[in-house]
Amino acid sequence: VIDMPEHHPGNLGGTMRLGIRRTVFKTENSILSKFLRSFVFQSLGKLYGDVPFIEERHRHRYEVNPQLIKQFEKKDLNFVGQDVDGERMEIIELASK
Repeated sequence: VIDMPEHHPGNLGGTMRLGIRRTVFKTENSILSKFLRSFVFQSLGKLYGDVPFIEERHRHRYEVNPQLIKQFEKKDLNFVGQDVDGERMEIIELASK
């Protein structure tokens, strides 16, 4: 289920999210944040380390429909990365049991 809030049929100019975007980790208990804290890339050290956010390139128009987030979370899908405003869900993972 996707949502394209900036999409206007017939006019796609300027609606794509491009470039570096900050993604804030919502919880320290997520599988992703645990992985990033422990990941070692040969001699370069930790890939991201113990950080509250990452900055990565984006190139997409699609988003999670905000009206369905609570329904996803009830089914053990956790949104563990969000944009800086907490409006766009950037990273999702299955809850560990």
